[in-house]
Amino acid sequence: MKFIELDQIQQYEILDTRIPDLFERGFIPRSINVGLNGSFEQKIKTVFPNTSTPLLVVSDKNELSLNQLNELGYTNLVFLENGFKTYAQAQLPIDVIISVSTEEFELDLNFNNEFVVDVRKPEKYNSGHVLEAINIPYTELPTQIHTLPKDKVIYLYCSSGYSSMIASSLLRKNGFLLIKNVYGGIEQISKTKIPIIQNA
Repeated sequence: MKFIELDQIQQYEILDTRIPDLFERGFIPRSINVGLNGSFEQKIKTVFPNTSTPLLVVSDKNELSLNQLNELGYTNLVFLENGFKTYAQAQLPIDVIISVSTEEFELDLNFNNEFVVDVRKPEKYNSGHVLEAINIPYTELPTQIHTLPKDKVIYLYCSSGYSSMIASSLLRKNGFLLIKNVYGGIEQISKTKIPIIQNA
């Protein structure tokens, strides 16, 4: 395992493998979050399709992250010795993602003109989605990102909250500041009075 110093960070793409709940509270700017707790193999290949990409891996489980990435063919990897803690203790600039409960989401939809993005696959979107939400699967965000407004609050949701955090980190990396991740995704949204519709 290769460790680097903090002044070398800018040379790498940054992969943060912590769970979304930890990631959102503070991360190195430009980081993409793909947590080890979810469908890691599928997601990482979508976000970083080139296995030779030089990656700085920020993790609270360095050995596990190394082993899983190596098994998937990613070998151009470097780490921070104590993960994000090392970065935070140096008092360097950090970034955060704002997440909201479904209750907060419901209130905002009632009183504001918000922009809502469902980042699930089209078949899941068609089976039931928030009224007026547009569908941009997180896998297509890099090519569709130019279609999103930077001057409006953008709410992102998926099935349960894992993919929407990946999407949130992708938008954040590309300069979107007014983004909010919805906790629990459509599973929790469907328990509120927010209108859910199906496409014919």
